[in-house]
Amino acid sequence: MEAKATPPLADVRLPDGVVDHPPARAGALARRLRVIDDALDRAGYARVFTPTFELLDVLEPGLGEIAKRAVFRVVDPASGEVVVLRPDFTAQVARMVSARLAERVRPLRLSYSGRVARARDPLGRDLFSRDLFQTGVELIGADAAWADVEILALALDVFARLRTPVTIAIGHAAFVDCLLPPGANERKVRDALAEKDAAAVQRLAPAVAPLLDLYGDHAVLDEARRVLADAPEAVGAAIDRLETLADAVERVAPNARLTFDLGEQRSLGYYTGPFFHGYVEGAPDAVLSGGRYDRLLGRFGSDEPAIGFAIDVGALPDRADDEAPRGVVVADDEPLAPEVVKLVESLREAEGRAVVVAPREAERYAEDHGFRAVVTRDGR
Repeated sequence: MEAKATPPLADVRLPDGVVDHPPARAGALARRLRVIDDALDRAGYARVFTPTFELLDVLEPGLGEIAKRAVFRVVDPASGEVVVLRPDFTAQVARMVSARLAERVRPLRLSYSGRVARARDPLGRDLFSRDLFQTGVELIGADAAWADVEILALALDVFARLRTPVTIAIGHAAFVDCLLPPGANERKVRDALAEKDAAAVQRLAPAVAPLLDLYGDHAVLDEARRVLADAPEAVGAAIDRLETLADAVERVAPNARLTFDLGEQRSLGYYTGPFFHGYVEGAPDAVLSGGRYDRLLGRFGSDEPAIGFAIDVGALPDRADDEAPRGVVVADDEPLAPEVVKLVESLREAEGRAVVVAPREAERYAEDHGFRAVVTRDGR
């Protein structure tokens, strides 16, 4: 007897940099997002929603040269215009503020959460993810030192609530802006800095090369003052501002783990002052990015200072308790019986979640779907 041929599997591939999130992983992401949302709401940041895609010629001025490399471009069949999937929320929020929130009392405290799509890594490194879960905040209309401290302290509070220790590396846009010599290929220099390619930086812009060695704790600021003593005055002012910022943050958050990286150059191209990246154990790259962007809103007609941060929630490493069993299964053949309905309602209040499953499948269901216990109608 001839064996039956095995039917071919359906093509279920995904594009590079895109993954599914099955129930356990999706549940962990959802719980993290709830923790972050609660922290941002407590701090007075109001939620906004922005479109998944926008007209290229409208959004492009706010993206910066680096972010422009990452966008997915699509022709809108309805109008024939080119639209882009959002690669970043900050430019969208800047556009929204200029168009719809010009009359609101400043400062504006806004938060967002959603997906961003990137055709490739804007910094030209290996591609980790092109479909990101991103949540963050923008503080618009305040250029005082307290605003910088508020944003960094809020980021630290979020990670504390996530029970995920974070180390934040702080830099400043003035270092490269002031040291870049006339005629240098700015894009190549910034790319070389992002890749920490000392030979390329030395070849392209020798005056910038010392920045690559200026990273570490507070002592690096004193070293920077010595090494960059002949730099333009704005460089010294930037060093002073970073020191003042770090001291203020550490007073508000004594357990903060702060470092400095004066050669850091991994922003999306619109920062104008202090900026920062946050790193956690188990993640291959920064999971937090943020900084001051005082000229971005002016590209949309509303010239005002701003600072914010974004968290790549999907890049946070899994915790041991992310998939801990929780909730209960009620083993019963009559899910609509009044006493069963009442029991399930009370268990959902007490346990967080509860479902009814036929007794013959209850234990297997609980194990397979991450419930911690099985109970019967009489509460056993």
